[in-house]
Amino acid sequence: MRVPRRIVFLSLSLVAMVAILLAACAPPAPTPTPVPPPPKPTAAPPAKPAEAPAPKPTAAPAAKPTAAPTKPAPPAATPAPKAAAPAKTTKLKFGTMGFVSDAGVFIALEKGYFKEQGLDVEWELISGANYFQLLATEGLQVGGATTDAGLFNSILRGVNLKMVADKATNVKGTRFTGLVVRKDLADQIKTPADLKGRAVANLCENCQEDYKLELWLKDGGLTLSDVKYVSLPNPADHLPALANKSVDVAQMVEPFVTISVDQGVGAPWLFISDRDPGMQGAVLLFSEGFAKDVDAARRFMVANIKGVREYLDAFNKGKNKADVVNILTKYTTLKDPKMYDKVGLPGLNPDGKINVANVAAQQDFFVRKGVLKEKLDLSKVIDMQFVDYAVQRLGPYN
Repeated sequence: MRVPRRIVFLSLSLVAMVAILLAACAPPAPTPTPVPPPPKPTAAPPAKPAEAPAPKPTAAPAAKPTAAPTKPAPPAATPAPKAAAPAKTTKLKFGTMGFVSDAGVFIALEKGYFKEQGLDVEWELISGANYFQLLATEGLQVGGATTDAGLFNSILRGVNLKMVADKATNVKGTRFTGLVVRKDLADQIKTPADLKGRAVANLCENCQEDYKLELWLKDGGLTLSDVKYVSLPNPADHLPALANKSVDVAQMVEPFVTISVDQGVGAPWLFISDRDPGMQGAVLLFSEGFAKDVDAARRFMVANIKGVREYLDAFNKGKNKADVVNILTKYTTLKDPKMYDKVGLPGLNPDGKINVANVAAQQDFFVRKGVLKEKLDLSKVIDMQFVDYAVQRLGPYN
């Protein structure tokens, strides 16, 4: 696998994340030969980073990135014979914001799984509002985004993307994204009903964060209009906002949840993985052209799912964990190896399945909010033939 020759830096709008997280959460880094870590982007921080450099943590150990539940395979199911790599190598570009939720791709890059599949994958660190446009014009063939209004509206405007695999799932028991209460208010804010009249910091308005916040507020008989909404697009700004008491609660993603504890300003409270288990945080995207190259797209997914399963093995079973952590510190924005034992990590589905019902629920929310004028026909946008092929090749995950 060759070392990428360039890293693209573009100005990013919030809705383009996307990942993510996460969950992931959505919208919305390096190569197999050892190279120094790439320089940090000079553009403004992405709206929803799943990770970022952090001080040494003192918080309790985090929940493992549990695999999303999958249906049991039939007893007689066995992996299909290994397909031979094509004689001709297919070149493609993958756009990433350096999130841990891209672990499948990063592991596949580092371990040569794409090369095994006859693919020459160049990664690009993307931080720009042109993210979806790059996919639309084949400037990128693969990317990812949170399942929110930005993605849906881009597709409605004619950007022919396919949602092809999970890129972040809020698996029950994980603690990747949730509400953090100001530490001095931890004894006063104990139930969702206690949020009435409180100042709540959110990463963005009319995005996936609103969907999650509304779920919690419903549990307390409240609506979004019952809280003082504070939009803070830079997740790092949530920390001083808690410290200077300008907000009472912040909806945060890791590693900022852990950092808030380290700094003594926050008390982790509610996690979306407990309120809405299986909520889709982000999805993997294929450009229209790449999705039509079915053979190459299938091979990409085989390598990606192979990497996803190694990520889950590392953090759920301890298998080759040190190696996987080394890969993630090389490719992602979470550079401190010790943090991987402390922060909540994004859940990933070992079979790459997208939670279609939850994506539909999120879309309904955005239509109701008026930020999405009409619904997408998800059956034409979500295409899981590629993960189905990968699972057929790799067999069931144990």
